[in-house]
This record gives sequence, C-alpha cells and structure tokens, in this order.
Amino acid sequence: MLRITVIDEVGQLTLKLEGKLKGAWVGELEHTWHAVRVQRKPARVDLSAVSFVDDRGKGVLASMRRSGVELEAVGPLMTSVVEEITEPTGAPTAAE
Repeated sequence: MLRITVIDEVGQLTLKLEGKLKGAWVGELEHTWHAVRVQRKPARVDLSAVSFVDDRGKGVLASMRRSGVELEAVGPLMTSVVEEITEPTGAPTAAE
C-alpha cells in the first residue's frame, strides 16, 4: 500500500509518500504527478516514510527528478535509492 499526500504550499508542491512504492501504486504516483504538475510550481517528493521502491518506481522517481523534482530521503535505504537514481549513468562508483 502507498499513501500519497499532496501538500500545496505557497511556491512549492510536496508529494509525501508513505508505504511501498511498487506494482500498481507506481501508476498512482504517475497519475498524481501528472495531475499536479500543471500548476508549474517547484516540487519535491518526500520519501521519508517509504520502506520499499521497486524498479518501476525507481524509474518514475528518476523521470520526476529529470524534470526538476527534488527527492528528499531519510535513512540509509531511501538515501541509497535516491543516490542510485541521481547518479550519472556510467559514472564510476566508490567501489570501482
């Protein structure tokens, strides 16, 4: 299950996600994002309450990031997911 809360603040939109971003819930995030982005405000996704992101979810978050959305993560798991999404393709990692 995933809860998506849209917080419309002056000058910024926040999509607060809670739960697991996987399966059909990824489509719900896409639908919500397309519905709110028409407001043309700077946006961020709060991932502090997300416990899992599948590959399709990572793809949607990466697409959102490329369109200028800030991804906010807390904790090692989500921080790792955000780093994976924002790392330039083909860039060497610390382990290489």
